[in-house]
Amino acid sequence: MSFYAFMPRLFNMTLTASVAIVLVLLLRLLLKKAPKFISYALWGVVLFRLLCPVSVGSGFSLFNLFDTPTEESGTVTSVIEYVPSNIVHAASPSVALPVPVIRDAINEALPQGEEQLRADPLEGPIFLATYIWMAGVLVMALCSIVSYIRLRCKLSVVLPLRDNIFLADDIQSPFVVGLFRPKIYLPCDLDAQEQVYIILHEQHHIKRLDHVMKALAFLALTIHWFNPLVWLAFQLACRDMEMSCDEAVIRKVGSHVRADYAASLLTLATGRRIIAGTPLAFGEGDTKGRINNLSKWKKPAVWGVVAAVAACMILAVCLLTNPSNDDQHAPDPFGHSYKVEDILYDAPQYSFVYSLDTAPRYQFTSDCAMFVSGNPLAPADSIEWEQQPGSFEEVTLTAENFDDYFRVSEFQNTNDSWSTFRNKIRNAWRIDIEHDEKHVFYYLLFGKSEEVYLTYGYHDPEGETDPLSDDSSIRWLFKLARTDLLTCDVISEGIHSFVEPICFPDTIDRDTKNWPVAQVNEAGTLVFSVEADAKTLVVSEDYYRRSERETFIEQNTFEVERNDEGFFTIDIARRGSLEDHVNYFIKIKGQSDVYAMKVVFVDDLQVRTMGELIPGTTYVPYQCLYMNPLSSYGAFGGDSGCKYIVGEDYFATIHRGSGEIVSMVTHPDPEMPVSDSNVLQNMIDVPQWNWQAFPYSDEEWAALYQPGGIGAIDNISERYGEILYQRLVPAKFLLKVDGDLWLVELASNEQMGTYLWSIYSLVPETAMGVAQWEYAPMLSSRSPYFRFEFDMDYTEISAVCTQSLLVDRDEPGAPSDTGLIFEDGDALYWSPIDQDGHEVTAAIIHFSVHQNDTTSHSGTIYIEGNSSSGGRRIYTATIVGTGLHLDPHPEQEGGVISAVSPEQPLITRYDLTEGSLRVSEQDLNDYVFYTNSTQIAVTVEGEDFQGQIHLVDISQSNARIMQHDVDPREDSCRFTGLTSARLYRVECAGLEGCTLVISD
Repeated sequence: MSFYAFMPRLFNMTLTASVAIVLVLLLRLLLKKAPKFISYALWGVVLFRLLCPVSVGSGFSLFNLFDTPTEESGTVTSVIEYVPSNIVHAASPSVALPVPVIRDAINEALPQGEEQLRADPLEGPIFLATYIWMAGVLVMALCSIVSYIRLRCKLSVVLPLRDNIFLADDIQSPFVVGLFRPKIYLPCDLDAQEQVYIILHEQHHIKRLDHVMKALAFLALTIHWFNPLVWLAFQLACRDMEMSCDEAVIRKVGSHVRADYAASLLTLATGRRIIAGTPLAFGEGDTKGRINNLSKWKKPAVWGVVAAVAACMILAVCLLTNPSNDDQHAPDPFGHSYKVEDILYDAPQYSFVYSLDTAPRYQFTSDCAMFVSGNPLAPADSIEWEQQPGSFEEVTLTAENFDDYFRVSEFQNTNDSWSTFRNKIRNAWRIDIEHDEKHVFYYLLFGKSEEVYLTYGYHDPEGETDPLSDDSSIRWLFKLARTDLLTCDVISEGIHSFVEPICFPDTIDRDTKNWPVAQVNEAGTLVFSVEADAKTLVVSEDYYRRSERETFIEQNTFEVERNDEGFFTIDIARRGSLEDHVNYFIKIKGQSDVYAMKVVFVDDLQVRTMGELIPGTTYVPYQCLYMNPLSSYGAFGGDSGCKYIVGEDYFATIHRGSGEIVSMVTHPDPEMPVSDSNVLQNMIDVPQWNWQAFPYSDEEWAALYQPGGIGAIDNISERYGEILYQRLVPAKFLLKVDGDLWLVELASNEQMGTYLWSIYSLVPETAMGVAQWEYAPMLSSRSPYFRFEFDMDYTEISAVCTQSLLVDRDEPGAPSDTGLIFEDGDALYWSPIDQDGHEVTAAIIHFSVHQNDTTSHSGTIYIEGNSSSGGRRIYTATIVGTGLHLDPHPEQEGGVISAVSPEQPLITRYDLTEGSLRVSEQDLNDYVFYTNSTQIAVTVEGEDFQGQIHLVDISQSNARIMQHDVDPREDSCRFTGLTSARLYRVECAGLEGCTLVISD
């Protein structure tokens, strides 16, 4: 329990007990003439409520009358929550007191919206109240300790009478002291007759454990010292305890001693009440009331006692139990939304498969209904949540209705049998659905460790009458993970991504390192989808505007209404520098959970995909903007697995793994005939390609998203300014969207017609960065591994390599394998030697960057080597991965992979074999140069300059290998004796304002 949740829990206990106290007081009045042991017993119910925060749920509970909210606590107990435990950090705090007038007054006074989301104003009052409560508890405890010490001092000299009974001089009244070995102390001046009934009185206390009950009552009073009703209950309980004990003595000794008994009470009355856990003093309490009760006492009728006891037992049951949750909501895992976290079983007899990206999402409502998004039974154009008919009913899993439904005998991930898995399930529910003559069923499974699973299966109706011929089977078994999140479609120039904001149901973690981050260019739109019937979002926006010396926070709170399309939109624009960012706290109105996300602004150069086709350029995917849910391809890190080469008169798609041509377009004119090999005849230069207006209306474009899936772009003409269309082949075309280049692929079948298969944004391969390494085993100064360092925060890197091996040089023994985990700070090493000891010429490395349980980036490194010369080979590495960049390491052999930041320029690899490059001195650092010859020439253009030109070899840890001086009289130089097929960098000093022409 958090610090700020303690006081709400204490308030709930004291409020619940207060209700019980009021009801006991009312019944106590009705039982005024009944024996006092009955009313004394009722105070035990109050004591339970004061000390125990949980109880069994019951439909007989009197708290059902107050519409009292409860919180599940385990399987059979619940906690009454008048004050939510997360009220301090709730976005919309409220209480549910049983008195409407007080409840409404408090709720109106509680902070809401901007005030509550931004500053947590309830923290201060709760913090202060906690320490005031602790001070009160300390005072009560000290008073009790001091009282007890004084009493023990008076008992320093005592005379044993018999057993546990002692005589003492310095006491005014008999009493009982001690919890585990209670002793009775009597004044020395009592006569023999008085001793008889007083000892009976005290022994009856001990027999009923009244000394323990009073200690517990004082503990409850100490905890709830601030509640006046508890003080009243303590006094009345002590009075009823003494009166019931008086009555017990009179019943045993006889009514003839009432006068003497009353006289002793007057004589031995202490005149004050001892507020402590012990002792139990004979003369303590309401002496007048006790004498009056004795004077009126007579033996009660049996039927009256039975009726009174029955009434008390009924009230005790009603007060001891909490409201039942059965009528309020179904237990976990209902009432939440889920995504598929893992596919544990996929029936092997079927060809269609789901991936984690294409599997449906599920929502199980509190009334045991199920909603499915991306439902395989739904119409092809359905992308919204669709409710399934019927509702879940709890069932018991058996070998016949569960184990036998799997086509393999063992669990796919382990050697466990299905019976072993079934024994790990705590509860199971089943729903049967008939749709278009298909009989399907789902099992919703709740594990003993609170895991959630879902099965999808096919039901054989004939098996109900003939179990031996039952062909029912389970098709999939999914492990589910709760989402209960908003989804955010981030649309900006050159960017289209999706974010699930993080949910904070209790305390908001303001460490934004773990928050989801959305990248936005100069301006963009956040489009939120809500997996609930919500009409309004309450948004708190903290805009951090940075200057050179300080940061300003501009705060704003507003509400966003659902638009006609069912979405919530927020427009955002950069107000200052690239270092600006925005934190959003979002609440669904009427709910207490807070969702959070962060928006950062990035440089236009980092996200623009260079929409103009450049002849002689190789393009790679930068981001997967859409993937059809029917596809089993994961688009790892936004990679399509292909590269795209633009020649002077062709557009070729090359598979990165095999190097084969997937398709080649030599003339993208839609009027020209198409051959069976998807190769268009009649060549034409790329610059003369026929870019046309976008041929789809918004409705036609939206209709292509079948069966939906993440990334669907509605109202495309409203979201983007200029959209140009260039057909490649019948099922593939290019789009220039506000200057960015998209590659779109279509698919079709008889049932669905034509629909979108994938959309990728493309960038020149060189814009993603490049690194080079020379493999020279005969040179001991050369590293035998291509080293990749990750310049970003991570806890581990998981990587898998094809064709050859990965090496973890930072681990003892340098383990090597096709797949490895690299811990925080470790670099990834690639070996060109495969498991058979052969040198490879190419390799592909897939990797994921993990920050704790979050995958922050995914990407693919493509490595290609040139022809071996003299035992040496140059390997060039390029990268594909949204938000990633590869640079040569400035100090060591190898490369550095980093997340693209505003300060980091994109490095372009320029092939000098394609011609010379004219570049300003200021932009020179943005290029590395590839040459297949043994020389590079540099000419300087400028009026008055004097400086140096350095040639840097990237494969030799960026070593400066040559230098030339230049001035207006000697404005050119030539670097010769170079190694072909290498990457070089040109640096200069003293050439400000000049232009350099570089060629081979």
